[in-house]
Amino acid sequence: MPRMKLTLGKGSTFIKSRLRCYPQQDGVWEADYQPIPNKQRTDFWLGMVVNQELGVELAHDVLDAPPTVNHLARLLADAIQHPIIEGSRHRPRTLLLRNDPQWKELLPHLRELGIEIVMTDSLPAWKKAARNGGIEHARAQLSFAPPRVTEDTLLAHMFPTIGKWVRCGGWIEIGEQEGTGFMVRALDEGGLAFEDAEPRTLDEAMAALEAGIAKWTKDNAIDLG
Repeated sequence: MPRMKLTLGKGSTFIKSRLRCYPQQDGVWEADYQPIPNKQRTDFWLGMVVNQELGVELAHDVLDAPPTVNHLARLLADAIQHPIIEGSRHRPRTLLLRNDPQWKELLPHLRELGIEIVMTDSLPAWKKAARNGGIEHARAQLSFAPPRVTEDTLLAHMFPTIGKWVRCGGWIEIGEQEGTGFMVRALDEGGLAFEDAEPRTLDEAMAALEAGIAKWTKDNAIDLG
């Protein structure tokens, strides 16, 4: 159930008013998704945002289907708001992107954040980071990925909407935030569908996902079957 059109603001992680609150610093980032051959499983797409000067990853994503513009928007928002390097939350001065037509819809919104966009086929820091651990990290994630939810699992019976969501190709993310509870997300091939940082317990997190996915599918007239 892909959503090819760019989704911004409410219901996404790319909220310009929020991203604009982070300071802007001199520096160049490189961002891209690239298909990676994988002998153990099907090929996958590796997404990274890399600080060109430091040569380190700021955000990391792994997909089992080709990315859309919403995936790139979310990846960049994560790099600004939740970078892998602690204490480095900021907007870059310059962003290098591969010259791909599907990214064009996002470019004016990045420029509104004061980010200069350079379209290029040369992303040396990205390629080096991929060789120096990015690809292996992604393969490790895939090897430990949980099995898909099926009709007969206990989870599907307790949370039927989540079960249907995953069977239809979507996925969920649940993470504990130190001292503040849980962050939950529901995503599909088009990007973020639902996000909530309010749950205090895992039970509340699962309940929030169940209700959030149900509301999103209803609002978007999507039948999960």
